[in-house]
Amino acid sequence: MSTRGCRTLDTKREDHRYALGLESVSTTLQLVQTERMNIGLIYTCQFDGVVERRVEGGPIDVTASGERRVHETPEVTVTIVDYQRTDLRVSLRVVIRIAIPVIGTKTIFDQRFEGCLSTNGHSDARGH
Repeated sequence: MSTRGCRTLDTKREDHRYALGLESVSTTLQLVQTERMNIGLIYTCQFDGVVERRVEGGPIDVTASGERRVHETPEVTVTIVDYQRTDLRVSLRVVIRIAIPVIGTKTIFDQRFEGCLSTNGHSDARGH
């Protein structure tokens, strides 16, 4: 996972516990603008319990609403909802579902992102 050349537009984190607290998942997502002016997501998921591992990746290009499998084992599916982009702003909702061994498929992330885009790479990502 490389953030080189990316501007962070928004960052969110979500933590979940399952199976009476025996399984936990912590997910952090960054909405970024790449050097080529594309929008992407960088993700980190930490799993603790029956499966203990860290999965990270990105940036995953985001150009429209839709669904994409981003990891095979465990199976991780990212769904982009309500994607809107203008020359100055981008907003979208991200839903991540994962197949957790023994427990089944669970939603581990469901949040809205937005940010101000830069046309020259120098302005603040939040528009402040």
